[in-house]
Amino acid sequence: SGSSRLDQLDAVITSWAGLENADAQVNEWIDTTVDRILSYGPRRIFEIGCGTGQILARLAPESEVYWAADISEVAIEALGKSQLPPQVKLFQRPADNFIGIPDASFDTIILNSVAQYFPTAGYLQQVLEGASRALRPGGRIFLGDIQGNALLAAHHSETLRERAPAGTTCGQLLEKLAQRIARETELSIDPAWFDQLDLPGLGHVEIQLRRGKIANETTTYHFDVILHIGQAPSTVEVNSWQDWQNLNVEQLEAMLAEHPDSLAMKGIPDSRLASSLGFHRSLISADRDSCLPVIPSAPPNAVSAEELFAAALHCGYRAHVRWQTDGTDGLLEAIFLPGQSHVTPAWKRIAPTRPKTGLTNVPSHDKSSETSDDLPQTLRAHLAARLPDYMIPATFVKMESMPLTPNGKVDRKALPAPGESETAVIARALVVPRNEVEQKLLEIWQQVLGITQISVDDDIFELGGDSILIFQITTRANRAGVPLTPAQVFKLRTITALAADRSSVENKPAAPAIQRANRDAYRRKL
Repeated sequence: SGSSRLDQLDAVITSWAGLENADAQVNEWIDTTVDRILSYGPRRIFEIGCGTGQILARLAPESEVYWAADISEVAIEALGKSQLPPQVKLFQRPADNFIGIPDASFDTIILNSVAQYFPTAGYLQQVLEGASRALRPGGRIFLGDIQGNALLAAHHSETLRERAPAGTTCGQLLEKLAQRIARETELSIDPAWFDQLDLPGLGHVEIQLRRGKIANETTTYHFDVILHIGQAPSTVEVNSWQDWQNLNVEQLEAMLAEHPDSLAMKGIPDSRLASSLGFHRSLISADRDSCLPVIPSAPPNAVSAEELFAAALHCGYRAHVRWQTDGTDGLLEAIFLPGQSHVTPAWKRIAPTRPKTGLTNVPSHDKSSETSDDLPQTLRAHLAARLPDYMIPATFVKMESMPLTPNGKVDRKALPAPGESETAVIARALVVPRNEVEQKLLEIWQQVLGITQISVDDDIFELGGDSILIFQITTRANRAGVPLTPAQVFKLRTITALAADRSSVENKPAAPAIQRANRDAYRRKL
C-alpha cells in the first residue's frame, strides 16, 4: 500500500507544504526512478543499497538476474522472508565489498539514493571502481538522487527561513546557515565531479535532473548520473544551441511540432530554484542587522525541468535536461531528440566552478572528542560546587573563537543568543537510553541533528529539527530496523515516546509476495 511505502522510505522526500501529500511524493519518486532505469532495458541487475526493496519489487520480476546488497542486516533479513522471484539473490555487506561478485556479469548496477550516505567522495570512487569491474561491456552504473553540492547553501537558507521566528536578522540566519552546512552529515556532489571521474573503461557520462511533478527536495536539488562502461552508447553531436530568452512551454512545443532532428536550448531559468537562489543572494548581500529579505518570485519565462520533460513527451521527443553549470546560476540546458531514436546527446563537459576537491563536501560525522562532548557537563559540575543554582548558566554555546570589535575587544552584539544557536548545549542532566531501541534512535538523532548532548526526552523541534531532518531520521531508522514514519515523529517528538510507540508499527502484516509487473507499462518509448 502507499502508506507502507512511506513507512519504508529509503530516500529523503521533503515537501515545503507539509506531510499532506507525502504519500504521493514517495510514489512519484519510485515511479520516476523505475521509469528511468527501465528506459535502458536492464536484464541482469545488481543493486547496491537495496534497502527494503522498493526498486527491487518493481524490477526483479522481469529481470533475468537480480542481485541485491545492503549493509543493513535487518533489511536483508526482512527481504529474505518475503516471496522473492528465484532470480533474486541477497547479500548483507557494505557497498565496497565485491567479494564473490563475478567480473563482467551485469548490464546494470544501481545505486539509488545511496551515495549520500557514503563517508567521502573517495569511498564513492572506490565503490564505482568495483562496480565497473562487475559490468559487461556496454553496461551502465545508475546513480540516482545525487545531491548537488554547490546548492547546499541555497537549499538550507530556504529551509531555515521557513522556520525562522519573527524578527530574525540576516546575521542571525547566516550564522545558523554556516552551522547547518558545517554539520551536514550527507555527501553532496556537483555534476562536474562525474565529468572529471577517472574510472577504468568509462565511455560516457550522462547527467539528468530528477523527474517529478511535485516540487520537493529531490526534484529541485538532486540529479541522476548514468555512467556507461566499456562500449559507449551511440551519441549525437549537437553544435547549434538556441537561447531560451523569453520563450515559454507552448512556444517550445510549437518548435518541436516542426519535427527537427534535434533541438538544443540553453539559458533556461529554473522555476524551482528561483526562490531559494534569489533569497540566498539577497541574504548574503544584506546588512547583518537588517530583517530577512523578501522571497523573490521566479522570472516570467522560468520553467521547471519537469515541464521540459513533459513537453518533449507530448511532442514525441525525449528531453535530456541538466543544470547549465552547478545550478547556482539558476539556469537549465536541454537537448530534445526524436523519441524513436536510440542515441544519447554528446554533452560538452560541465565547466567546474571550483577545483575538484571543492566539488564535494566532507560530511560531518561528529568528530568531536569525548572531552569536548563532556565539557558542558564538566563546567556545570565545577560551577555547582562553587555557586548557587540560580547563578549556574542554563546553556553553553560552543564557538571556534570570540567575535572581536576593531579595537580587539569582545563584540558582545555579535555573540549568538544561547537559545538561538544550533551549537547550544543545555546544561542539565541527560536522560540516557534505557533499551536498545532508544539507543539506536539516539545515535540517529545525534548523526542527523549534529548534536551529541541529547536526552531521550528532548523535543526534536527544540533541538532544531525540521521536516527535512525528520525525513532523514525516519530513513535511517528504517535502515536500522526501527520502523518509523515522519508522521510519528511529528506527533510524538521524543525518543522515549517513539520507542514506546514502536510496537504499533511492528504489528504489521507480513510483506506480500512480489507480483510480476507489466514491464512495458514502465518502459519509456524510444
